[in-house]
Amino acid sequence: MIKIAITGNIGTGKTTVSKIIKRMRYKVFESDKEVKKILKYKKIITRIKDEFVHINKRLVTNDGHINNTELGNVVFSKKLELQKLEKIIHPEIWKLQDKFLKKNKKEKILFLIYHSYLRRNWMINMIIYFIPMFLLKFKKNEFYRGKI
Repeated sequence: MIKIAITGNIGTGKTTVSKIIKRMRYKVFESDKEVKKILKYKKIITRIKDEFVHINKRLVTNDGHINNTELGNVVFSKKLELQKLEKIIHPEIWKLQDKFLKKNKKEKILFLIYHSYLRRNWMINMIIYFIPMFLLKFKKNEFYRGKI
């Protein structure tokens, strides 16, 4: 089985590529969709609340769900807070990914799409990193002017 990881920042085209790949009938693991599911797990809500609620009291809504906007405000303001959240969420993503790989073990090619490349010791045959198109255009123009 060939495993191809596709990664890149927000707005680089990962979702568009995922849709195209799915239309071609390939199996795709999308970490962003899995994270949305993971943030609804009771045990994850409890761990996030325990770790971050002292920073932001509005992190958990009245009905007990994670307020994603408030969580983003907390974890994207300080690198250490993001690392704490990753320690909570990444193991759950790995479990779901392992389940996906086992379920689809007879497929010739599998695609795994991540916002950021998750560091883990598993074999990936190829990693494709997307960068925003405006950077490619800028670099191309600079290259032709002899600056790069």
